[in-house]
Amino acid sequence: MLYTAIRILEGLIIIALQVPPLGSLRVVSLHRPMLQRRTCRVLEFLAFFFWLSLILNFFGLLTPLTATTKSALVR
Repeated sequence: MLYTAIRILEGLIIIALQVPPLGSLRVVSLHRPMLQRRTCRVLEFLAFFFWLSLILNFFGLLTPLTATTKSALVR
């Protein structure tokens, strides 16, 4: 399901960069492939962290990990 959501959002990003409000901007028209790659990469990165939080929560490791991380950052 997460894979499908990522692909749908990537398609929407590609379409959004081609329609007139964004597509007519010079920076978008000159750098469209780079913008598509980077936004899709960020989307995949965020999806990975969402998946990781779900897995850690499923195994009961999310709360101890966040507590340990908070205590390490406070010091």
